[in-house]
Amino acid sequence: MKNLHLILLFLTFSSVSLLGQNWQKASVHEDYTITTEEFIPNSILEERDGAGFNQLSGFPFGGRANPNFKNFRNVTVVDLNGDQKDDILLGFDNRLRAYTDEGLLWEKTLSGFIVYPPSVADINDDGELDIVQTTGSINGTGRIYLLDKEGNTQTGWPLNFDGNWILTAAALADLNDDNQLEIIFVERRSPSGRIHAVQFDGSSFGGSWPVTLDATPAVTPSVGDVDGDNAVEVVVNSTESRYVIQANGQLEAGFPIKTHPERRYSFQSPILVDLNDDQALEIIGATHGDNMDPKPEFYVMEGDGTNYPGWPKPIAEDSWTFNTPTVLPLDGGHQIFMSRPIGDEENKDVLFGWDGGGTALPGFPIRKNGGLEGIITVADVDNDDEFELVFGSNTIDAEGNGFINAYEMDGQTEVANFPIRPKGWTFMNGANFGDVNGDGKMDLIALTYTQTFGAGVDSVFLNVYDLNVPIATEDVLWGTYKGSNTRDGRLPEMVILNSEDVGKEKLDWKVIPNPMQDIGLISAVIEQSTYSRVTLLDVNGKKIRTIFEGQLGKGAHQLPIETGALSAGIYLLSWESNEGRSVRKLVINR
Repeated sequence: MKNLHLILLFLTFSSVSLLGQNWQKASVHEDYTITTEEFIPNSILEERDGAGFNQLSGFPFGGRANPNFKNFRNVTVVDLNGDQKDDILLGFDNRLRAYTDEGLLWEKTLSGFIVYPPSVADINDDGELDIVQTTGSINGTGRIYLLDKEGNTQTGWPLNFDGNWILTAAALADLNDDNQLEIIFVERRSPSGRIHAVQFDGSSFGGSWPVTLDATPAVTPSVGDVDGDNAVEVVVNSTESRYVIQANGQLEAGFPIKTHPERRYSFQSPILVDLNDDQALEIIGATHGDNMDPKPEFYVMEGDGTNYPGWPKPIAEDSWTFNTPTVLPLDGGHQIFMSRPIGDEENKDVLFGWDGGGTALPGFPIRKNGGLEGIITVADVDNDDEFELVFGSNTIDAEGNGFINAYEMDGQTEVANFPIRPKGWTFMNGANFGDVNGDGKMDLIALTYTQTFGAGVDSVFLNVYDLNVPIATEDVLWGTYKGSNTRDGRLPEMVILNSEDVGKEKLDWKVIPNPMQDIGLISAVIEQSTYSRVTLLDVNGKKIRTIFEGQLGKGAHQLPIETGALSAGIYLLSWESNEGRSVRKLVINR
């Protein structure tokens, strides 16, 4: 991110008007600059209009955007108040807003400007959600904020490190197994940067934190046990090196690993997954080139820095890529999806899919006009009991409308009524999912923006489309940036699922009462005898305890559940059996 302190996200406009005959494609560079140029789409793409979906009443909401700094990685969707309706946290320019289906819930003006979505979790284990928002700056106003669910600044915050840019989102993770989360984030500190780990009160986690990096921090950190020692490590990249840092702030042996000067990192925040069941997480990410020698690549790395078998993969046509991977626990293994941001006049390979060993999935890559730079989310958006891949584009048409695409997992079939065509760019963002108005139906949430290149006022739009299909927890497999609002890059501790079983209600069960206080029941009717395991999870999918495991015969059953030791909040109950797996939301009130 050379010259980051001088040139930051300024967009360069080609001389062609957006209202002309040709479309525009955008490219982002490692110094946060974005450039655009015209291209001519094929006729097939122009004919698709995304008909069939309406936005919820009152949407889109809009606001005045920063003219130079636009959003990366969409929004944060979370139920802030436990009313079983999803709220939306949206940051733009220097304002953080919380929206409900009825409109603006609250607004907070911050120091600095907002690029990445906030991270959200119950950080201090008090049963209430906390919000962490980072801000950027070119004039000494960068901060990191800790807010409560109502937008109030917590005591001791914001933190100010000489006004430096807090470059990406914060990762929220428990570094010392005390049931409270630490806040891990990176600071641009010319000519390099630092990574911090702090506690709820804003104090340093101690040990050797913060850690100075050899170059500009490049990614949102990830946290997990990558060396199999039953303790978590922090994974982060500078633009030039890979780091694995122990919880005490000491570097793991052999790190940092310096890459070739022409192979660099920017925005490709790693995902941590145990691909081979050895109790150590592999590190999945991407690099981009500089002068294109050596070639940019998609990589999977072991915790000791060596390449995982079957990896890395060269990126087609030496394209740069800044995308964060999406990794799914499906079909007896894992499926890895990454992309590249192109936008040529002819269809090109855009979205790639592999199994854990690096073998291309059948039907992949997806070929499209327009490249992909933003989050790749996964949900059953058409109620066919199968998942679909949903993603944005780096193009807008001559009328200034962007694209939200959806493809079946075969990599070949576009979902009916897609792409959706919101006003403005979906570039660098994508789509999240939730139930914003509490009607039990899936809503697609997408941030878009306009860019007038100085000819007018730029706007940010919050779009919420009613997909008119049911929604349950199991219908959304990967719903946000890095897969979780904690942004820790670690897959939830769940079993690997079979895609044909997920989302199908083969078990008739419910939680009584829901919400509950201390004691309740799981009521189930089973059509045939089956082995079952019922697990209580936190809202991020982490296992709390097993409620029941054993054989259940045909007929009605009631399984007791005690929640007296748990804090108030939202939890999940997962039922796995020979018939598949389904998940219910559990709300605990005090």
